[in-house]
Amino acid sequence: AQSPSIIRRLSAQYGCSEDEVERSLAVFRLADRSNNGVIEREEFTQLVERTLQVELSPKELDGYWQDLCPGNGPQRISFEEWFGWVRRNYLPFQELTVDVPVPESYELITSAVGVALAIYVLGQFDAIASSFRGLSGTPLTLWAPPLGSVVVLLFGPGLQGRRGAISDTDAVRTVLVACVGCAFCAMLAIYSFGGDQPAITRAAAASGSLLWMRSTRSLFAPAGAFACLAVDQALPRLPPVRDWQWVAEGVQLIVVPAVVGSLFLFAAQSAAVFLRSKFAWQEALSIQDTWLVGELRSAFPSLPKRELSKLLREAEEVYYKPRSVLTDQGEVNPYIWLVVSGSLVVEVGGQVASTLERKAIIGEVTFLDPKDKLATATVYANTGGARTLRWSQDRLREFCEEEAALGEKVMAAISEELIEKMVRGRGAGRRSPEESVRLLAQLRKAFPQLGMAEVPRFLKVADSVTYSEGSCLTTQGIENRFLWLVLSGSLSVNVNSQTVAQLSDGALIGEATFLGFAAESLASATVRVDEEEGVQTLRWSQDSLRSLLVEDAGLRDKLMPAFSDELLRHMRG
Repeated sequence: AQSPSIIRRLSAQYGCSEDEVERSLAVFRLADRSNNGVIEREEFTQLVERTLQVELSPKELDGYWQDLCPGNGPQRISFEEWFGWVRRNYLPFQELTVDVPVPESYELITSAVGVALAIYVLGQFDAIASSFRGLSGTPLTLWAPPLGSVVVLLFGPGLQGRRGAISDTDAVRTVLVACVGCAFCAMLAIYSFGGDQPAITRAAAASGSLLWMRSTRSLFAPAGAFACLAVDQALPRLPPVRDWQWVAEGVQLIVVPAVVGSLFLFAAQSAAVFLRSKFAWQEALSIQDTWLVGELRSAFPSLPKRELSKLLREAEEVYYKPRSVLTDQGEVNPYIWLVVSGSLVVEVGGQVASTLERKAIIGEVTFLDPKDKLATATVYANTGGARTLRWSQDRLREFCEEEAALGEKVMAAISEELIEKMVRGRGAGRRSPEESVRLLAQLRKAFPQLGMAEVPRFLKVADSVTYSEGSCLTTQGIENRFLWLVLSGSLSVNVNSQTVAQLSDGALIGEATFLGFAAESLASATVRVDEEEGVQTLRWSQDSLRSLLVEDAGLRDKLMPAFSDELLRHMRG
């Protein structure tokens, strides 16, 4: 009831518009999860980041909090205190503006206009240049052979998202290296074979261009055609005597036009890109959506805000009261969630396994493995409730297929979340995030062919097991039913009571019995933990892993080479 009066008063006090005060108040209320009209320390992070549209370090946030709430004062702030502090120190809150997806027909038209404009203007410049004389007295030319091939090179990638603009340094380098190299190959062919046998000269120019492409790794498909057209254009105009004047004329007729024409086309494409961005439709997000896009950015940092807004349109915001259940262990789960605020409790087998807070993703196991729709844990809202973004798993999969590039990034981020949980010990939180990242890197190093969407399924049948000093993973002559990946620590390999090797991070153990090279699955060596700190491993039941590989042929084709390579290394060692 007091909001209109507060808005008018603060607008008059700080000389700003009422809309600005209202926007800031909306953000303040979104951050006030307890709905008590004040912001406390745990709510402060989101408020600052959403207002300033930046991510800040804990040290910076502590400094801001001390500025607002000195140590001897109340550790909470009202909206009036917050708004006054922002107006005195920072820019006002701004809504996000995102580009509406540009239709393919629009990109097609602007690219075509840019290329046509380049050809026309270059033709006009060529007409002007022809009135001047070069070193040998022949008219100058800016014709770039073959202009059509360069256009295709730039035009095709432009429709696939690559701009072909002058700022694309890789594309500029590729085209310049290709064009200049092919031009010199054409000159060399003309110098070597002359104009008496033009077919041989063309063949030599085309072959040399293809060799040039291979040696410089420059992707320029029409290299042979480029060189042949350069030969046809230059042969009638080059002087018969091959001296320095001939070389200068060749550079003038072939190399200079190739460079100028390519750069000119890049400039035209840059103009087309500028026009696309200048006249692209835009839409403003509401305060609520601006806030939620910020939350999505924290979970998917590699996605630009335009793509985040697409992802947001597929979601619904859902608030769960304390003790409200999101998933029941063993029951079908059709959704995937992102925690926006509050926290969730994870129970496995009736025991609390972990607590999930802001940025956590829930339901990723069933999302990544559609064959398994049963929830692996019971998840419910903690005291204080939880606000989430919720997607239908079926619809999100369809969305990832429709938006292939965006979908790949979303799948990778969701896979990362699941992998880190599994590597930490099925969500038990026994390791820090830094350790999880390190262990994940070791897992990828051991199985480099695994894709991000395949790793979670591989890890689902694994256990995180720690062995203390003196423990034996395998005993020589005793049946072995497991396969291990060493995550940290070292072990000794003993055969007939003699140490024959040392194993450390990234080593596989038990691959011989898994591949069937050991008689009756008997271990060929004793593998013992040497370090006082023990050894951390991922352990698979060989039977469970074989069953998984029988079901998933693609996964089998990627894992088996790693097992075979490790066995060969052990045998050679």
